[in-house]
Parts: sequence; structure tokens; C-alpha cells
Amino acid sequence: MLTVDRKVPWGRPAEDVIARRRQRKAITMHRQRLKDTAPGVDRQVPDSSSMNHLKHRAKKRQMADDRLQVIANENRKLMEKMAAIMRKKGPGAAGSKSRAPNKPK
Repeated sequence: MLTVDRKVPWGRPAEDVIARRRQRKAITMHRQRLKDTAPGVDRQVPDSSSMNHLKHRAKKRQMADDRLQVIANENRKLMEKMAAIMRKKGPGAAGSKSRAPNKPK
């Protein structure tokens, strides 16, 4: 704010009074605009929430089931191979009492 000019008989130059009035008007307009602002976030339930085909996600469930089936098939094949190795008789077979060639007796 400007200091009081003693040369002017009424104390302040006219420009200072006009500037303060403009500033008060700008502040009140700013406060009014703040009151009138609407929220910028849409908090309504989306329209897609009522669509059943999006809730059940059949394709995703089908893909997961297919993946589980592939894993089950691979596990079955591994178990068959392990069983065949266990049934095999010979020097390298599991369950035989032969030692590894590098191990001391």
C-alpha cells in the first residue's frame, strides 16, 4: 500500500483509492468463482456395471481353464515318465544299490 502523501490535502492520491476498490472487487469475484466451482470428478456408477457379460468374463475364465488343463496334462506326462524311470531295472535305476563311480566306498 502506498504511504500517505502529505502534499495532497485529503491524504491519498485518487489512484490509490481506485486501485484498492479494484482489488476488493477482484477478491470478491475470485471468492464467488470458488464457491461456484463444480467438482471435477465423476463419482457416478458407470453404465457398464449393469452389463452382465462384463461381470462374468467368460473368455477370461475359459482361458484360465485351458491353461489349467495344459498344466494338468504336463504334470500327468511328467508323472508317467517318473513312474517309467522307477519301474526300470538296471544299474542306473532308482532304488538300485549301486554307487556313483566317483564316490569312495
